[in-house]
Amino acid sequence: MDNIYERGDMHWCIVFFDEPENKGESKKRPIFIVERGENEVYFFRITTVKGEPHQRKYRPPLLNWRMYGFSKPSYINIEVPLLIRDINVFIKATHIAKAQKIDIQIVENRLIELGFYE
Repeated sequence: MDNIYERGDMHWCIVFFDEPENKGESKKRPIFIVERGENEVYFFRITTVKGEPHQRKYRPPLLNWRMYGFSKPSYINIEVPLLIRDINVFIKATHIAKAQKIDIQIVENRLIELGFYE
């Protein structure tokens, strides 16, 4: 497997919705790799929606969003990690960039604050 599937790598990828009102629908969106297993990839969605005040703790900002080619301020939605179970499906994703260390650290720190990481 290629080394662009590591923590902090960002890709454009087809993501399917889980919400009942949109079940089965999909959208090409940017994602942030959290972890990779042998045949699966865990990721967070990247969004331009800052969210309501009670949601913002789950959306740390990407400070370098312009450097990554995004047109608007962007946030990593860490509320629910998503999973692609078949790495062969993920290979169709388009690599955007490797996040800068500061952006990776912000995500890791927020995950620790929320008790998702030790």
